[in-house]
Amino acid sequence: MPRPNLRKTFAILLFICCALAGGTAVAQGWKWAIGPTCGSLQGGSEGWLVKTDAANNVFVAGYYYGYNICFGPYSFYNPVNSANTTQAMVIKYDSLGNVLWAHASTRGQSRPMGIATDASGNLFMYGLFTTDTIAFDGTVIANTGFDTADRFSNTAYFLVKYSPDGNIIWARSGQTNIHPPANVLHPGAIATDAEGNAYISGVFNTPIFVANNDTVGNTGASNATNDIFVAKYNPAGALVWLKSFGGLKDDYIADIATSADNKLYLAGYFNSGYIRFGTTTLYTQFEKAFVACLDTAGKPQWAKGGNTKSKAEAIAVTRQNSIYVAGGFTDTLSFGDYFFRNNNGGYYLLKLDADGNTAAGKALYFTKPVTPCCNAYGLAADGCGNVWLSSNLDNGAGLVLDGTHTLYPPTGSTDPMFFAGYSSDGSLVGYATLKSGAGNNTGLSNTGLAADTSGNIYLSGDYRLQSPFVIGNDSLYIYNGAIATIFVAKYHPALACDTAITPPPVYPDVPIITITPNPAAYECVLDYNGSLGTGEANVALRDIAGRLIATYPITARKTILPISNLANGIYLCMVKVGAHPLYTILLSVAR
Repeated sequence: MPRPNLRKTFAILLFICCALAGGTAVAQGWKWAIGPTCGSLQGGSEGWLVKTDAANNVFVAGYYYGYNICFGPYSFYNPVNSANTTQAMVIKYDSLGNVLWAHASTRGQSRPMGIATDASGNLFMYGLFTTDTIAFDGTVIANTGFDTADRFSNTAYFLVKYSPDGNIIWARSGQTNIHPPANVLHPGAIATDAEGNAYISGVFNTPIFVANNDTVGNTGASNATNDIFVAKYNPAGALVWLKSFGGLKDDYIADIATSADNKLYLAGYFNSGYIRFGTTTLYTQFEKAFVACLDTAGKPQWAKGGNTKSKAEAIAVTRQNSIYVAGGFTDTLSFGDYFFRNNNGGYYLLKLDADGNTAAGKALYFTKPVTPCCNAYGLAADGCGNVWLSSNLDNGAGLVLDGTHTLYPPTGSTDPMFFAGYSSDGSLVGYATLKSGAGNNTGLSNTGLAADTSGNIYLSGDYRLQSPFVIGNDSLYIYNGAIATIFVAKYHPALACDTAITPPPVYPDVPIITITPNPAAYECVLDYNGSLGTGEANVALRDIAGRLIATYPITARKTILPISNLANGIYLCMVKVGAHPLYTILLSVAR
């Protein structure tokens, strides 16, 4: 359980010591770790989804089963109360590990597959459900294609958008039979772009796939093989387009990511003799990895495939637009100009250029044969251009990270895991191990990874047979004999980016914006000098906690902000053009 008061005391003492020494420092290592604060007999929780927002808040998603579960002041009760009935849940923490809000489904059976945040701090949760309806906070989501006669063909997807305060903005569902691979928990992924659009992906094995009023068909001869779908929703929740890719056998998509120029990158693997992405056709005689790029209209720009049996399981794009893809290999891997061979198997990490050509590659290999082997679970890019990979360790083997570093599972491990980071030139920049959290080698549980704007690393997974489960100075517990328990932990690498990297403005000019008078008593004027570019401009007035008070359109150079009804204090005036935040001005109200 977290001990925030002790952490704050330690932070103050550390600051005083650094100040007396004539400098400042941030110690590397685990900063905090948090799990549930209650659980039920024969219950449990699992999770592998973690993301951060621009304010360095942390979101964790997973599911629970059994009677109940608690996170800080939030308690949830399973409406079915069955060990086999799962309820999707998402928790928001601040950068210190305090719970800000939490939500869980309250009807039917559901499970998340991915989460993502946008530039405004909204959260998107994407998942699947197998019942006629599910509900989140009174919002009912229906499976319109539910078939009471065939309970095995009723897996639909849901997509929910939450505001920064945790309120549901909109919810959508898709009618199909989403079909994950047998050994992987998540059959798809989600990403957002700079405009606030959301992209979801997955696989379907029915004759048609229906999203809103759009439909795509299955290319399999029997209409029962796994094809890939990708859908784009705009910020208001309207479906923009729906695409599908596949061949005559089972094909899978494992992860997606967007770049600063709003391109969408897909990573997966296919078993069909060939698979087409636009004008590019990839061929195989066995399971083979692929990476593809789509433009904002969903048109394929390029696609690349491996040359040996392989999977592409995770993809990430840095702020510098470097593309990284990771996966596992059993003995050999050939992709582009890079070839790896190690009979013991391991993980690979490839760096691609903007055209999909392989620019660099690295292999992390085991010191002894590992069976089964191997799945790469999490991949995250930090603000420095480093990329971080997470997955499981094997109790019987070491994992070679580079020429001088080999990781071994900690003593007494159950499903041990690791993460390691590499710079753009392939140098190792950090790593850590835990006694549990990775599920197992078959991929039945995945380890999620994220990085914030300061380069801190966040790890999410679930631990088993470890009570207490010790991470740094925190001890997490298993309640009432739970099978597995979800957690999230924060790690500060030695070479973290302690200064956030701000991307360049996307406007013709950077205007000078002022508010006068400031402090103000009953009325003030927002004035700008320069161009706001194209798009609808507005200013959102929020209190110091970030709660929205009012939004005013900026239609002229001067915009009056009425503040007579506001109490004395500090407020945030957040200027935005379209989906792009420009900057925030502090407004003081004093009378």
